Amino acid sequence: MPRLVIHGGMLLTFINEAYEALKIEEADILIEDGYIKEIARTVAVETGDRVIDAAGKLIIPGLINAHNHCLTTAVCRGMTDDYNRERYGGSALYSRVFPLKRIALSRLDREELSDLLRLTLAEMINSGTTTVGEQCTGREMEIFIELAAALGLRAGVAPMFTSGKHLPEVAADGKIETGVKAEQYQALEANVRMFEQYDGAAGGLINIWLGPHAPDSCSAELLQEVRRTADATGMRIMTHLAQTRVEVAKIKERFAATPTEYLSRIGFLGPDVVAAHALFTDAADRALIKENGVSIAHCPQVFAKGGMMAPFHPFKEMEINVALGTDSYAVDALAEMRLAALVGKLQTGNAHSVSATDCFFAATVGGAKAMGRSDLGRIAEGLRADLAVLNLRQPHIQPVAFPVINLVYHAQSSDVEYVIIDGKVVKDNDRIFGLEQNDLIDRAARAADKLWGLAREEGVI
Repeated sequence: MPRLVIHGGMLLTFINEAYEALKIEEADILIEDGYIKEIARTVAVETGDRVIDAAGKLIIPGLINAHNHCLTTAVCRGMTDDYNRERYGGSALYSRVFPLKRIALSRLDREELSDLLRLTLAEMINSGTTTVGEQCTGREMEIFIELAAALGLRAGVAPMFTSGKHLPEVAADGKIETGVKAEQYQALEANVRMFEQYDGAAGGLINIWLGPHAPDSCSAELLQEVRRTADATGMRIMTHLAQTRVEVAKIKERFAATPTEYLSRIGFLGPDVVAAHALFTDAADRALIKENGVSIAHCPQVFAKGGMMAPFHPFKEMEINVALGTDSYAVDALAEMRLAALVGKLQTGNAHSVSATDCFFAATVGGAKAMGRSDLGRIAEGLRADLAVLNLRQPHIQPVAFPVINLVYHAQSSDVEYVIIDGKVVKDNDRIFGLEQNDLIDRAARAADKLWGLAREEGVI
């Protein structure tokens, strides 16, 4: 099998899973059978090897997006960004996001859904993302798995389910009903069947997780059964935690506890749980998160657009693992790193509270830990060859004194020239293999226009 050599680039990576140092040097990387086989000043090139000239370029570990909803990104872009959320607890989730997703899943055909998902996956790969934790709904899940496998993307995929028949929406009376039991175990059983069918698919690129939506939309009995299933199968768990004021109020009303206290009390939390957002948490909640080894998927953009600052520094301060996610509206990992740093500084009023290094760590090593993958997130011999190569010779990046600062604060998706996943080049300059982007953009736009027209008929937008 031909080997891949990346020649003469500047490496930017953590030297281990600790936080104390970065390793930066110009070197060659030899990739063979999906792994990084050798890192040296010069790697011997054999006949048949492919060589990528990385002189003047930056080589980073593939970025890890620990929490995302691809379809939501495509159907909500421009429809929720400046949406007035005050009526519904500061969140567009129940009144705009879930209704749009419901209409897409029930009224668009398979090819229309595929085009919307392809569009989001193209944005993701273009930003240097090589791994995603993706939470899907209904028939979207099989389509996503098919597309991710075809593009060579590494993905932990979780079907998002509740104790009710559907994801919660605002009812005619203006109230949000969540967690109404309706054949709730069928969704969990379907999740396990997906695990049996797809876990390890695409040569191991696809893994199936458990995906209960949130503590306010799932019953205690269902969440406890999810925990038993995780313990029995080894499946990881992706969920949302303390993401809206509505959720916090519901849990307080039902159980006289915060969402975090409640999940701890019923035995749900553990080191296999990735909890997205944890926006409305206090010091006692964070102590429970740390005690149970939970990873937090930090998604600053979606909340910043709602006028809120998602916390980063409080978790960092308590040495809780923080991974980076994009959630919805956009899936550009480079932009999300930058926003995480800026929002983190604004929230504390301290320029040093959240640094470029913190955000790069969250998008690489922190993400790998959240995904349960010690073989990802760094550039080192023996690890999986998931890498991105960026062109440093750009006016908006130069001059470069500290590469991590230039990467986080100044790099753009257009600077990403190569994306390599499991040793395979999936993006080569402007081309993502398996996609024709101009034609895709037109098709996805038509699908979105159809969806938005249907949403207007229902009064959703």
